[in-house]
Amino acid sequence: MDYVPLPEAARRLGISSMAVRKRCQRGTLPAQKRGAMWYVALDETRQRDGPARPATDETTARPSQDGGQVGLDSGAREALMLAREQLTVKDRHIEAMQRQVSELHTLLAQAQARVLSPPLAAPAAETPTPRHWWRRLWSHAGGTGE
Repeated sequence: MDYVPLPEAARRLGISSMAVRKRCQRGTLPAQKRGAMWYVALDETRQRDGPARPATDETTARPSQDGGQVGLDSGAREALMLAREQLTVKDRHIEAMQRQVSELHTLLAQAQARVLSPPLAAPAAETPTPRHWWRRLWSHAGGTGE
C-alpha cells in the first residue's frame, strides 16, 4: 500500500480532491495526516489506469439536447421536479407579497398626507385655564382660593 498526498490521490483516482476528502471522512479511503498535509493510502486495485478524467460525479446533472437531465436516476428527477414546483410556488408567493407591500406603501403615504396636512379652520373655543391642584384643595377646604 502506497501513501500519496491527497491531490496526487485525486489525480490517480480520476476524481476531484473534494471527493477524495469526503471518502476519507466517510472512511472508504484510508488516510492519515502528517503535519499539515493529508496522505491517502492507495493500492494498485484502487488506482485507475490511463490518464485522469475530469472530476465528475455520476449523479451530476448535465443538460441534454432535449432539455432533460442526463445522469439522474428517477428519484433524483422526482426530487428535482418537486424542488422546481416549490420554487414556482414560492416565487408566486413573493410576487403577491411584493404587491401587498406596494399597496401598503401607497396607503401609508395617503395616511401621512392626511396627518401632516394643516387642519381645517375650526371655530376657536376658549378653553378654561386649568387650576392648580393646590388652589382646588384650598377652595374646598374653605380657603381663599379662586
